[in-house]
Amino acid sequence: MAKVSSGELHRNENAAIQFGAAIVVAVRNVRATMPQLISSRKADEYAPGALHALRKLCEGEGQCGHIHRQEVEEWRTCFLAWFNRVKRWFPKQYADPFLAHAQDDFRVLLACANDAPESFWREKSHERDIVVTLKTQQALDDARRAAQQQHPVELGSALHKYLERCIAGLLEAPAEQRPPASPAESPAAADQLAPRITLHADRTFSLRLDDFTCFDTAENLEQDIVTTAYDVEDAVRNYLAAKYLDNKPADLHYACESSQFCVYCPHIETLAIITEALIRLAADRDLYRQHRTSP
Repeated sequence: MAKVSSGELHRNENAAIQFGAAIVVAVRNVRATMPQLISSRKADEYAPGALHALRKLCEGEGQCGHIHRQEVEEWRTCFLAWFNRVKRWFPKQYADPFLAHAQDDFRVLLACANDAPESFWREKSHERDIVVTLKTQQALDDARRAAQQQHPVELGSALHKYLERCIAGLLEAPAEQRPPASPAESPAAADQLAPRITLHADRTFSLRLDDFTCFDTAENLEQDIVTTAYDVEDAVRNYLAAKYLDNKPADLHYACESSQFCVYCPHIETLAIITEALIRLAADRDLYRQHRTSP
């Protein structure tokens, strides 16, 4: 039986094991999201959140056996290359603080990193997890018992090993038995404009759009320039000002972030005007370029 040897919540044996498990999960989240930055041209990405969550767990904890100096240095190199590529999409008042916070997070992680050899962690760094959700603890206990009875193993979790075999069977299935790729995964998929319209309880409307590929041009992509929500907002505002002159809709509230175009309005007629503007700008690249203020 483990003894209580500390007044800190996470220092006693079992609690320390659980705290270490939380760090392992956070490390895996960074490992899963950081590679997305290698080719990303978006300013709003998942990896910074995963990085900061890991920093919060490690701050003030001393050296950690799950954090490896060489790997953290690789993360930092990847992160800085991404930031230098996309920093022009950050509002000016946010770019420098964002970088400073990132550098501070890396400072904390390096302070608690160990110098384990690459062979100790490199293979694990490529592992990825999926989450299987059961509705109750009882359902999980039943699944474990069933796996142990029907698919017993000598070492490890019978349920875990069973799920691993299921996935291996999927990957080894003949190509004709695999599910077809979705249209979104097809390289020949056409550009799509997919706004989401919501009617709120107060009878006002919101329109959101988070995929701007239909506004991208081959010339911009060659220069590593991709469309953000701010570009779309810019074009919509200018288009409406040009089309409606002094009578442009005045009951609009824009609430855009770099990765999401969002506008609120109280009337369905105004919603129709915004929708028409988006369709026309997406369908006519010259019209879109004409109404964008930024290059």
